[in-house]
Amino acid sequence: MFANFVKRINKDNMRSIVIFDTYLDTRRPNKNGLYPVKLRVTFQRKTQYYKTNVFLDEYDYEKVIGKNPKGKYQDIRFTLDAILEKAKSVQKELGAFSLSEFENRFYKSTPGKQDIYSVYNEIIEDFNTKNSFGTAEIYQNSLRWIKEFYGKGKSILPFESIKEQDLERFVNHYKGLGRSITTISMYLRCLHRVYNLAIQKEVCLPENNPFKSKFKIPKVRNIKKAITGTEIQKIIDYEAPPGSQLEKAKDFWLLSFFCFGINFGDMLRIKNGDIKKDTLTFIRRKTEKAGSNTVKPIIVSLTPKSHEIIKKYRQSGGTKDDYLFGYLQGNYTEKQIRTRIKSFIRMVNRHIKMIAEELGIDPGISTYTCRHSAATLAYNKAVPMSFISESLGHSNLLTTTLYTKSLPVEEISRLTGQVFEDFHK
Repeated sequence: MFANFVKRINKDNMRSIVIFDTYLDTRRPNKNGLYPVKLRVTFQRKTQYYKTNVFLDEYDYEKVIGKNPKGKYQDIRFTLDAILEKAKSVQKELGAFSLSEFENRFYKSTPGKQDIYSVYNEIIEDFNTKNSFGTAEIYQNSLRWIKEFYGKGKSILPFESIKEQDLERFVNHYKGLGRSITTISMYLRCLHRVYNLAIQKEVCLPENNPFKSKFKIPKVRNIKKAITGTEIQKIIDYEAPPGSQLEKAKDFWLLSFFCFGINFGDMLRIKNGDIKKDTLTFIRRKTEKAGSNTVKPIIVSLTPKSHEIIKKYRQSGGTKDDYLFGYLQGNYTEKQIRTRIKSFIRMVNRHIKMIAEELGIDPGISTYTCRHSAATLAYNKAVPMSFISESLGHSNLLTTTLYTKSLPVEEISRLTGQVFEDFHK
C-alpha cells in the first residue's frame, strides 16, 4: 500500500513538472532555406511550441546546441539561453502553471523586458530576412564584443548598464588588444543604432543612452591602398604551379583588376548570358540591394587578358542563366551563395598575399586592391573622372575621389591613352 502511495506521488510530481527546451522545426524552411527555432514547453504530457525569431539551418543548429559553441554559435546560444531563462521566470511568476496563461505572460512580457541583447538580435534577424547577411554578420560580431566586454556570464544586459565612461573604456580596451580603429568604430555604430531603435520602440529611456553625452565614436579616414603598374606586371609574370590554388588566386585577382576592380561577389555571380563578345554587363549586388529605382548596369570592355582567364575557367556547356565559372549553383540559397563567395575570397586573399610576399610587394594586398589599383591607374593616365566613376559603379564623383585622391604622385606621369594597354604588349 505504501509503495502504491509513493508511486502515485511520483506520477503527480511528473504531471506538475514543466520542461523547457528548444526545437528546430524542419517542416517548412523560409525563403532563405532556414528553419525556425522554437521554444518547446511540455506540461502534463502536452507540448506547445512558441516562436523565438531565431532561424538556422540544421548544421548551424547542431553547432549552437553542441558542447562549447564558439564565435557566432556562442552568441546564438546566449540568445536561446536567455529565452529559456525568461520562460522559467514566467513559470515562477505564475505559481499554478497552465500553458494558456504561460503564453499570455510570455509574449506580454516581451516588449517591456527587452534589453541590449534582444534588440541586437532583432536587428540581426531583420538583416538576415532581407538577405543582407554581411550586415547581419557585422552586428553579430559587434554583439560578441559587447558580450565579451560588458556582459561576461550575463544572459541579459539592461540599457542602463552602459555609461559614457564605459564607451571610452571599450575603445581603449580593444585598441590595447591591437584591434583597428575602423573595426572598433564600426561595432560602436552598431551599438549606437541599437540604442536609437530601443528608444524609438520605447523600451529604453532617452536618458539611458550613453551616446547622448560628449562621447564621440572615433572617426576613421579610409585611405584606399593601390599597388603600382610595375607591381601588377610582376604578378602577371609570376609563374604559379599549374592547377594550384596560387594560380587560381592570381588569375581571378587579375581578372578583377582587368574588369576595373569588379567585386569578387559580383564576379562569381556572372552568368553566361552576361557576356556578349567583348562586353560584360552586370549590376553591382551592392547597388541592387540598396533598392534604388535607377539601378544602372555596369558595362566592362573585356581585354585580351580577361578573355584568356575567362576561357581558362569557364564551365563548358550550360545555358545563358548558368553561372559562368560554376562555383555557384542555381539551386543555392542566398546564404549558401554568400558562404561560397566568402570562402573563395579567403582563398584568394591568402594566396595573393603569399605571391606578394615572394615578389616583394606590400603584404597588405587583398581582393580590394584590384579595385583601388584599377582606379589609380585610370586616374594617373588622365582618364576622365566620369568614366572612372561609371566603371567603378559609383553613384557620384565624390565616392570616386575617395579612391583616387591619396594616390602616389609619381604615377601621374604615366599618361598613355588606354588604361590597361601597358599590360598587353
